[in-house]
Amino acid sequence: MLRPSPPPTLIYDHGADKEALLPGRLESRWREVAPLNVIVRLKDGTTRLGRICYFDTSRLTLAEHGQLHDLMYRDIAHIVMATVSL
Repeated sequence: MLRPSPPPTLIYDHGADKEALLPGRLESRWREVAPLNVIVRLKDGTTRLGRICYFDTSRLTLAEHGQLHDLMYRDIAHIVMATVSL
């Protein structure tokens, strides 16, 4: 069975990112004026919906309902751009 194609809004797929491109993609988005709202699916099945506040080479910080969540890239399965305002 073939793997389905990713949605067009997919920013990061851990299984397909063999070259570790996530930091560069997030950096280019960070420089935009509008905040980047994302849906983050973790490998343990947890889903986070929030605004990217900070990122570096090892982690991503999301603001979700007034709380900050530090997420390690190794724990992230998918990041998809959210189309709704938070």
